[in-house]
Amino acid sequence: MSLLIAVVLCVFLHTFSMALAGVAMGVTLREVSIGFGPTLFRAGRLRVRLLPLGGSVQFKDSQVAAQERRAAAAWARDALDEKESHLEKPDIEVPVLEASDSGEPEDGALVLEASDLEGALDQRHAIVQGLIGLAGCAALVMLAVAIWQGAGLHAVVAGFGQIVAGAISPLDEAQGLIAQAEQALVGLPLLGVLGWVAAKLAAFNLLPLPAANGGFVLAALGRALGIQRYWPSGLTMLLLFVYVAIAMSWLVAFGSYWLS
Repeated sequence: MSLLIAVVLCVFLHTFSMALAGVAMGVTLREVSIGFGPTLFRAGRLRVRLLPLGGSVQFKDSQVAAQERRAAAAWARDALDEKESHLEKPDIEVPVLEASDSGEPEDGALVLEASDLEGALDQRHAIVQGLIGLAGCAALVMLAVAIWQGAGLHAVVAGFGQIVAGAISPLDEAQGLIAQAEQALVGLPLLGVLGWVAAKLAAFNLLPLPAANGGFVLAALGRALGIQRYWPSGLTMLLLFVYVAIAMSWLVAFGSYWLS
């Protein structure tokens, strides 16, 4: 039970640290989501899901904002056209705004306005994006070090190799790592377990893969250096598959360990 509590607390710390960092740097916060699966409840910008074993933060994106604005304008035009179709046609013709006069190009390309750019994460400097992306992991590392001192930092560094090795061999290497962790955590108070979980979650989220904070920071750096255009999209999908495969492999490892 203490392990589950520690995981949930670390998820909250990791997620809200990123959200607070973004707001502090002037980025508009869209949503903070805790957990996976069906939504249990939603309050303002906070969404809590069934399985509180992960989290995500959604900030404003200029491209998404432009798409939402264009969709809202199209809906308003359709609603106005429908309303006017039920009214008696006036004697005086009223000029109608054509699509070409709406501020959007006829080829469908998005035109970013000032309202789309304001508070958007993708419009911030790469350093700001990187700091926001690293805020959650930094909070976890600081928690691990505060509880375990040097051993906490060592647990973070060792976590990278352990995560990869365990994912490659979920029914062998991972079983040994889980057994070692269980022996080390037996009898520890919640605070000690919290420090260990914080270290391992920090290592996992710092992996240089898409969907992880490490991958987000590298992508921001690539955009800042202008090398993103040379990065094949197929490679991003491959690395995303690797990320999912690592997570699924460890789920298999934990399931096999608990069943045995």
